[in-house]
Amino acid sequence: MTDAESCFVRAAKALGGTGVSLLLGAAGGGVCGAAILVFGALIGRSGTTGTEYVGYWEISLVWLGLLYGGFFGVLVGPIAYALVVRKIGFQKALLPAFVGTLVGGFAEHSQDHHWLF
Repeated sequence: MTDAESCFVRAAKALGGTGVSLLLGAAGGGVCGAAILVFGALIGRSGTTGTEYVGYWEISLVWLGLLYGGFFGVLVGPIAYALVVRKIGFQKALLPAFVGTLVGGFAEHSQDHHWLF
């Protein structure tokens, strides 16, 4: 294999991995975002007036979580691919990223943020 072919093969792998990371970032971010927003609403921390009670839930939170989570997943996915995933692989990186996002989001929603205002 010549240097030009080797360079082309490496570029194709990098572009393919970036494309996959975009799709996985959008899907994973959307699922995590929806789960985090629904959890926040269920524990009474949705942040909207009149819904600060345990057990509140509305279907629009799922779509909003999918939208925002997918957006951030598309931004973070390629960065994670470039820094970590190429070295350890998608399968090893998927579960820790998913669990870490959920735990961080749930912990953030469990806190009282009234001291900020």
